[in-house]
Amino acid sequence: MCAYAEAQYKIGNKEIHYEDDFVGISKDINILIKKVDDLAWCEIDDEHHLQRALTQVYPKIKERSSL
Repeated sequence: MCAYAEAQYKIGNKEIHYEDDFVGISKDINILIKKVDDLAWCEIDDEHHLQRALTQVYPKIKERSSL
């Protein structure tokens, strides 16, 4: 991933994210992913993500912690 990101940076892509690295290297390397159904998790990068976390994800976490 580091080599891919460095190559992208050198060609002028200064805004690459780790997700982009995964997509880029997946053309040459098989990436195995473990899917966890109904995982109460989210990434918060912006206001939309925060609102989803507060209205959908956090209530699930709170509910499950009281079980």
